[in-house]
Amino acid sequence: MSLADTLWLLPVLGGLALGAWLRWTAVSLLLGLAFFVLSLMLFGYSLDHYENGDCEAGAPCPTGEHVIEYALPIAFLVGCTLVLGGFGRTVWNYVTQRREWRRRRA
Repeated sequence: MSLADTLWLLPVLGGLALGAWLRWTAVSLLLGLAFFVLSLMLFGYSLDHYENGDCEAGAPCPTGEHVIEYALPIAFLVGCTLVLGGFGRTVWNYVTQRREWRRRRA
């Protein structure tokens, strides 16, 4: 495993940190959904404008292809992490409140 392989963990850790920092679960879910939609838009744009997918060896690459190459997985990973973190927080809140309700009822 190289350093470049481990750098893709940074967006996931960033998404977890951002999701933990946000106070409301709904904001985390909406922000994650926005990042996910952004990644879908970037994917569609890249399919529309860069048919070959990769730069040819020795040929100059357009700047947009470099941006999409890094922005697409970052937006996707941060968005998915925020959505999953927000959903996990919602489930955790539900379980703890249900446990508290049962304890008060008993």
